[in-house]
Amino acid sequence: MFYFRSISKNVRPQALSRTVVANKNTATKKSFSSIYTNKCFYCNTASGLADTFLQESFDGLLPRVRSIQSLINGKQQRQNFTMMLQNGILSSNLNFFNKMILYSDLQNPLLSKYHFDVAEFLTGAEEAFQQVSLAISSRNVCNHHEDTTENKLLKASLSPRLYEACIEVSTHLKQEGCFSVIENIDVQHVTLDSVMTRVFSSSVNIADENTLQYTEGSVIAKVDVCFEAHEEYRFGRELKLRSTTSQWTFESCISGQDEPDWRITAFDGVGV
Repeated sequence: MFYFRSISKNVRPQALSRTVVANKNTATKKSFSSIYTNKCFYCNTASGLADTFLQESFDGLLPRVRSIQSLINGKQQRQNFTMMLQNGILSSNLNFFNKMILYSDLQNPLLSKYHFDVAEFLTGAEEAFQQVSLAISSRNVCNHHEDTTENKLLKASLSPRLYEACIEVSTHLKQEGCFSVIENIDVQHVTLDSVMTRVFSSSVNIADENTLQYTEGSVIAKVDVCFEAHEEYRFGRELKLRSTTSQWTFESCISGQDEPDWRITAFDGVGV
């Protein structure tokens, strides 16, 4: 499910379902407490090994070449690709060949295994973009009021590193007298720019208090989304309009839980 804990039920984005299936007779289980939804989930060791194999089988150039060949030669694949182009799902920043590569990335078996639906994901990403943008530019965040709806939303929706970066930028803008408050956002286009997965390994990934925490063998998805929007903002007493284009990076564990909690880890590369 595309899920931010901070988003109320009334405005909750469409869902991306996730299901974990474990064989009690043959698979070893390890329980862990999710930092996202505060529930206890089970990490299936056998499933983790299978995920590693799927990831390794899709890494490299050859699987993508095969996927592009399938796209060129297969009628159904061409229809799916054409539909994505017509619906504006793939980023306009990419040329035609790179759009084919991105389409091949969406054929990742781990995305299929954990039911990643790009159209539903983009619907949720748009809702997150609107709410987080309004919160970041709010006076409560600018004035560092901790116990506010906006600040709680940012802490729940952003990675720790990105949250700290936002507070630093907000402080600097206020000191320089350049802080503006967004009052309305009209999103024009939401498109996919890149998608990738990895299987978390503590021997490769070094964690600290500023990074998202995962358990061994978790499947992590990282998705870049491009937003084009018209913003109505107030600078001092003056109400102004501007057009913006930005790329946000979303990340979540997509294995082992019913409702992955997507976190924003970067704005235009800041916060990674």
